[in-house]
Amino acid sequence: MGWQQLIKKIQSDGLIKVHDFQEEKLIEVRKAIVDQLCITSSIRKIQQQNEEEWVKNKENVDQFMSQLIWGGAGMLARGHVYETFYLPHPLRVYAFKQSPIAKRDAFTETLSFISTNQTKLLYFDYEESEAIQAKFSLPPFISIIIEESNNFDDLFVVALQLRQEYEDLRSWLKKFQEAIDHDDTKEISKHTKTLKSIQKNIEAKYSPDKFGSLDLSFDLLSLSPGIAIPLPINKIRNKIGVRSTINELILARAGYSSIKKLLKLLGEEKSKLGKIVYDDLIRNFQVDKNKL
Repeated sequence: MGWQQLIKKIQSDGLIKVHDFQEEKLIEVRKAIVDQLCITSSIRKIQQQNEEEWVKNKENVDQFMSQLIWGGAGMLARGHVYETFYLPHPLRVYAFKQSPIAKRDAFTETLSFISTNQTKLLYFDYEESEAIQAKFSLPPFISIIIEESNNFDDLFVVALQLRQEYEDLRSWLKKFQEAIDHDDTKEISKHTKTLKSIQKNIEAKYSPDKFGSLDLSFDLLSLSPGIAIPLPINKIRNKIGVRSTINELILARAGYSSIKKLLKLLGEEKSKLGKIVYDDLIRNFQVDKNKL
């Protein structure tokens, strides 16, 4: 599938929504957001210098801070005016969190929850070993897409298929975010309790007991039509719906092999660039056990 065909398909499937961004509608909102992002006098001074230099020479005094603050404010303004979700770069996320503009994000909270619990599972076999200080955990969605792809073009096809398969999770996240946006404490509590329930289920089934062993046995709801095994209600709930989906994501592969496969799909498996990218990804997705 060619790039143009792929983009058309993604757009027709509703993955991309085209907006006619009009600069004049963003100016005042962006200014207000810039004021909120400039949380220190030094950041505000750099921003003022960048704005003055841009008016004079169409250049920036500090390109990095321009991208971080000014560019970030522009994206947030677009998101606000056109009611479009914006997932910022990690560096921008850190900057945004320091300002009063930051608010809870259902997607980020849930993805962080999945990744954290996925990483905890990796430590269970080494609970008493001080030598194992860090583990690698690639976001599960990325790992699944790579593992189910046979070539580079498949990455996009599989991503679209995965989007459809996880419709229950997307719907749950939408309702979670709506509850956050409307300060609906009852609904927020309901969604938060769902995550806590999933965590309890994972810990009860896979975490080590006081003897350091793992319970990896299968739970059966019934052995035959006439013989049933009673299970705690939390276990039953975690076998269906969005709880089951999140449980599956937590149990997805950690990702070492997925990165190697991705580099192979890109033809960079044994190149110098491939080695640099691999090492950089390992660093970015490495989680220190003491921070869990």
